[in-house]
Amino acid sequence: MAEKCDYVIGIGTHSSTHAYANINTKTGVRTGCETFPVSGPGLGSAIAWVRRNMTDEIIVALESSRSY
Repeated sequence: MAEKCDYVIGIGTHSSTHAYANINTKTGVRTGCETFPVSGPGLGSAIAWVRRNMTDEIIVALESSRSY
């Protein structure tokens, strides 16, 4: 994946919040981590956070999406 994307965004889903972590695929370093409420405004804040912190190619990995 490191050859194709600069970052991987991992999302851990929970009933009232989702936790987002971004990992630099070249170094393996977590460059940020934030938690957002599960709501329309929360999703908007999460998208804004991703856009502010990553300007290159990304891929998103969503954990446990089946449970919610």
